[in-house]
Amino acid sequence: MAYSLVNRLRAEYDRLRQAIDAELSRPRPDLTRLRRLKTRKVFIKDQLWSEELRMAVALER
Repeated sequence: MAYSLVNRLRAEYDRLRQAIDAELSRPRPDLTRLRRLKTRKVFIKDQLWSEELRMAVALER
C-alpha cells in the first residue's frame, strides 16, 4: 500500500515538473499558473518525503 502511494506521489511530482517546464517554454508564461504548479509541486514533495521517511522507519523495526 505504502509503495503504491509513493509511486503515485512520484508520478504526480513528475507530471507537475513537466507542466512547469511546458509553461516556462511558452513565449509568455502564465505566472499565476506557474505559482500554483510550483506550490503543488512543493506540497507533493513534502508528502513524498514524509511517506518515504515513514517507510524507512517501518523497515528498521
